Amino acid sequence: MSRAIVTLSAQTKKDVEQYFNCDRIPIHVVYQGYRSDIFNSNYKYQDSHVLSKYRLNRFLLCVGETRPYKNIRRLIQAFAQLKQLDLDLAIVGKPSKIDTTLTDLPQQLGIQEKVKFLGYVSDADLAVLYRSATAFIFPSLYEGFGIPPLEAMACGCPAIVSQVASLPEVCGDGAYYIDPMDIESITKGIYRVATNLELQKTLRIEGLNRAKWFQNREMFPQIQSILDEHRFVRS
Repeated sequence: MSRAIVTLSAQTKKDVEQYFNCDRIPIHVVYQGYRSDIFNSNYKYQDSHVLSKYRLNRFLLCVGETRPYKNIRRLIQAFAQLKQLDLDLAIVGKPSKIDTTLTDLPQQLGIQEKVKFLGYVSDADLAVLYRSATAFIFPSLYEGFGIPPLEAMACGCPAIVSQVASLPEVCGDGAYYIDPMDIESITKGIYRVATNLELQKTLRIEGLNRAKWFQNREMFPQIQSILDEHRFVRS
């Protein structure tokens, strides 16, 4: 039997308590940090070269493998309702083998020129994309923590995220929240953030402030302390 359990968020701790019989096992929440040396709001001279490489100008950014729980299908369907916006959708992440027809969806909806599947990109390039995007969107159906929204906020990118699981816990007041099951909610969220400069400014400020709370967090010392605490406890 485990002597202790470590989770990445209080929400995940609640999920473990709800679905597993571990009432007598202590559960510790250890939050993740992020690479502030890479993911920050400091623009660099080479940023424009990165955008040229990916042929991006004004765009909405989504980051994550295209697994079904990432909810990319609903995102594309919602984005298709905003053809009037001068905005592309850039999707970063490895294509999922579970949903092999996802990349066909933009053509079916008549927006194939506005949706770009970038696949894997380096962290350095990703930081540039965060800094340069009109907004970042993360319509996931579930997350135990959610690193991409944190990275986006740290780069000063207005964040639109799902109001589910651990995401409100991580993002706090630094994000605009949507219902990931409701295509209309996703559409309205994109439109409101993309067209409201004052809201973008507020989200940048609040997001940067929220990201600072995670900036210098190191997991290893915390986990080491938990190991030391429980090492000699007999089950």
